[in-house]
Amino acid sequence: MGTRGRATCARAAAIVLALLGLAIVTFAVIRDWGALLSFPWRPQWPLAFVFLLVHSTALGTLFIAWHRMVRSLANTSNWRFDLHAYSVSILARRIPLPIWYAGSRVLMYRQTEVSASVVMSATVLEAVLIGLSGVLAYVPFIPWYTTIPNIPSWLVVTTLLALGGGLWIRPSLVIDAANLGLRRLRRQEIGATLHRRDLLALVAAYWSTWLVDGAGLYFFVTALTGLRPPLVDILGASTLTALVGLVSMVLPFGLGLKELTLGVLLSAWMPLSAGVILAIAYRVGQTLVEAFWAAIATRWSGGGPGPQAGRDHP
Repeated sequence: MGTRGRATCARAAAIVLALLGLAIVTFAVIRDWGALLSFPWRPQWPLAFVFLLVHSTALGTLFIAWHRMVRSLANTSNWRFDLHAYSVSILARRIPLPIWYAGSRVLMYRQTEVSASVVMSATVLEAVLIGLSGVLAYVPFIPWYTTIPNIPSWLVVTTLLALGGGLWIRPSLVIDAANLGLRRLRRQEIGATLHRRDLLALVAAYWSTWLVDGAGLYFFVTALTGLRPPLVDILGASTLTALVGLVSMVLPFGLGLKELTLGVLLSAWMPLSAGVILAIAYRVGQTLVEAFWAAIATRWSGGGPGPQAGRDHP
């Protein structure tokens, strides 16, 4: 079989697996249809507005980290264009497979002095740091989870000591991990070094994003159902679901996996079908907020970097 034939088979397999994921989600809803119809939805719309504000705040922390990375790796940046590029590309994150997310950034930054290799390096580094900070956001609350799967305490302590000690001894350990991914993608590796101050600032920004997004899920669940589940459990559910979503971005069958995961985790307080529907609605709500800010950022930046592309303005 030639290269074209293998590529065609890979695309066909990706489509089949994506449809399989959607079929599983659909089956979960249909099987529990009666419980879904009888579930007492009690919308509280003022809390829905709070969710919009909270998710907007989470997007703001993600952008701050992205802008700092681009500025560090490229030694130049235009924060308005960075905002435009990040806001637009984050919408592509909703599509399975990372080629859309990373590719949209590369295409937009072609208008600037920031090279494609820098954009790819920052994107890989971003994924590594988000995953690391997600683990750090999940672990501290393990003793207080009541409905979230528990992890043995010895494993938690060992993981934290290994991560903390490794990063303290070698702050560029994250870049080493990112370069490993770049080598697999046959892309230029990151040549910059990451100092402890930069590492702490980026991890802190992403760590706060996980907590803020967890609060956003809490307000969303409360806004549509009127329920008041334990905040710590919702934070854990949000973190686990987002970690699954981070992994599913590189999987051809990731479509629907994140929603099914969140639906299962929410089934402690509602029927599985209601949890899945709520998870789908949550995804739609997040996408609408992201689309709103993408439109604002595009209009604000004029849709391009301007005549002084790649340089900050006073």
